[in-house]
Amino acid sequence: MNIRDPLSELAFKYGTDKCPQIKHPYTPFYYRLLKEKRESIKKVLEIGIATGASLQMWRDFFPNAQIYGIDIVPEALYNDERIKSYLYNQTKESDLLDLIRNIGSDIDLIIDDGSHRKDHQIFACKTLMPVVKKDVIYIIEDVSSSNLVAQALSGYNCIIPDLKRVYRDDKLIIVRNKQNNITIFAKPPFLNISPSQPFKYEGKPPKKGRLLRISSMTRGEQIANYIGAKLNPTDGYQKDICIYVKPPYKPGEDFLFEGKKSYLDICDAPVFIDLLKKHPEVTVISCSDFMFEILTKTLPNKVINIPEHHCNFERHKRSRKEITTVGCISASTGLFKHIPQDLKEQLSERGMDFIECPRMFTRQDVVNFYLSIDIQIIWRPYIDASKNNLRNPLKIVNAASFGIPTIMYEEKSAEEMEGCYIPVRSLDEFFVKLDELRSDPNLYNQYAKRCTEKSEDYHIDNIAKLYLNLASE
Repeated sequence: MNIRDPLSELAFKYGTDKCPQIKHPYTPFYYRLLKEKRESIKKVLEIGIATGASLQMWRDFFPNAQIYGIDIVPEALYNDERIKSYLYNQTKESDLLDLIRNIGSDIDLIIDDGSHRKDHQIFACKTLMPVVKKDVIYIIEDVSSSNLVAQALSGYNCIIPDLKRVYRDDKLIIVRNKQNNITIFAKPPFLNISPSQPFKYEGKPPKKGRLLRISSMTRGEQIANYIGAKLNPTDGYQKDICIYVKPPYKPGEDFLFEGKKSYLDICDAPVFIDLLKKHPEVTVISCSDFMFEILTKTLPNKVINIPEHHCNFERHKRSRKEITTVGCISASTGLFKHIPQDLKEQLSERGMDFIECPRMFTRQDVVNFYLSIDIQIIWRPYIDASKNNLRNPLKIVNAASFGIPTIMYEEKSAEEMEGCYIPVRSLDEFFVKLDELRSDPNLYNQYAKRCTEKSEDYHIDNIAKLYLNLASE
């Protein structure tokens, strides 16, 4: 039997009817559509599980993806390595929204192979599309009335591919959000040991090196994917709203800002202040209240504040009852040098562990760190609060999103997260506050509740809206 593409081979191997060797002519088209995204797709949802064959096909085709499936039949649920399934009904809004709360909204690919009824297909699509990220690819299979379904979904870009049909229902609809007019330019992240080589995650951490330009992942790649913006195009952006995230710039030189309207996302880089003074027409994006205050006093430019979104897209919550682990995370090894020498010793005397996370390469690495700790420590006594440091409270926000309080050496830039952290000025004071949290579960829970509530403002769902508002300014 002649099987010409890798996806069809996997479909045939596992026995899913999506391939023409078994029934439908879908997999050759899917391969052409998705082959360039094999490494980048991280999350796939399929509605309708049957035997679980297609879930296995997707898992093997996308090496870096977590695969989710839903079905209304308990016996159909299938779980395996990187495959998790749930009992949900595609015709119930409460089920679909609860699903998104469980698995997160950052889904790259959705396949509706459920009931095949057009009213169910329309309902599921209209329910899911507004609550998942903007560049999702949504595929509806076995559409008996494709023109009617596409008409009902006219608020989206709907493509009905021309397939070689064997059966009457051999029809697909590819549903995409209509692209907005926002372009984001962000230099790709790279390892400190190879700064000229863009970093590409290949399923496991590199043996050496630390990831730099993480802001390009968060403020660039993650936001662009979520809102459906163009990312680093070489053409077709000239009439767009252009956002430059810490663009390549040498002090003393000039920079060409393009687009219908230009924004510079300054992140933590004061090097751009002199450049911005030369370009008062460029709007500046700050990412914290502290930065906003500094920049509005320093620059003639208009400044808007779009905070950093936290890493916890799925809204995970800390579930352990005991407080046993303190953790510190930083992409800069310099921070760990300032952790007091006897911190670990005093934690050990209390029967507690200390976790350091100096290397992270994916959002999931950061999520895993926070899922492993009970209290975060930030210790940067070298920061002079009287200076105009461009800083943001992202670490506090990340911890808060899991319901985890932070104890930190006092910094002015943290004040917008008041109630989610405890400021201290010495190691002795740190342990006093730590012991109070450990000995009083109600006190810890009060902090956890405030953390969870406040961090919701920093969820990517809400931060994405601030970016989309730029298109209407």
